[in-house]
Amino acid sequence: MAQAITNAMVAKLYLATFGRPLDSEGLSYWGGDGIYSNGQVTSLTSMEQIAQSFFDQAETQATYPDGTSTESFITSIYDNLFERTPDTQGLAYWKDQLDGTNDSGLNPNLNVMARETMILAVINGAQDTVDGNDASMLQNRADVALYLAEQGTLTGDMAQSSTVINAVYAVNGDSTAQEITDAQTAADAAVIEVNTAPELAAMDAISQIENVTLTAGTVIATAAATDADGQTLTYSLTGDSRFAIDASTGAVSVIADTTFDYEAETSVTLTVTATDGIESSTTDFKKGVRHCLV
Repeated sequence: MAQAITNAMVAKLYLATFGRPLDSEGLSYWGGDGIYSNGQVTSLTSMEQIAQSFFDQAETQATYPDGTSTESFITSIYDNLFERTPDTQGLAYWKDQLDGTNDSGLNPNLNVMARETMILAVINGAQDTVDGNDASMLQNRADVALYLAEQGTLTGDMAQSSTVINAVYAVNGDSTAQEITDAQTAADAAVIEVNTAPELAAMDAISQIENVTLTAGTVIATAAATDADGQTLTYSLTGDSRFAIDASTGAVSVIADTTFDYEAETSVTLTVTATDGIESSTTDFKKGVRHCLV
């Protein structure tokens, strides 16, 4: 029977395959009750299909390039999951499964297992024993990783940062609930540390002739910001309740029909903020009112 998709299993699959936490985009794409890409449900409906799809990804191919030996692959998976090397018997068993050999005597039919299938089998077979709490370690790290991804701000580049990886891998199989909570707090700090604040371009002052009515929705300026981390930016505006800003495009407009009087006010100062969900940048710009000489 196919294994159902769960966010926790996706988080574990990221740890096992890449040795890093699941990022927010990955959670949005792979996680949940189905696989969603740009709002469309795809045909991937099981963990087996996701694991197989992982091996089509550039990151996987870079991590395990052509020529990666079976033993090296197995050792990497164990290190990613449990921070240890496989025991001698386990290494021999998995090597036979992947190579279709029977040196261990445990693969008499010479079955061949795909590498992605092996990864899921190791994840699902993790146990707590007197020799180590593999299952608890994996679950605790997946909990911290999933927590980070759920914040919606963890990019793939951030998730590959050693600062963030170390924060997730700080917990182990003996970590208490409080230590896991503390690790989540530390992981939040790690994300902030590696995050780059958005850059918001300066906005030139603009002017408006007095007694000329701007109709509702008229755009007077557009803010422009960039983000080195590639995160989605959100704009906000303060300074005058007669104006609003489109949170996605940065377009500043008047909310209702508005007429400006030079005698009442010579200018209006507005403050635009762009945020990536972690850090923000602000800029002020003025809308001047020009006196109309008759």
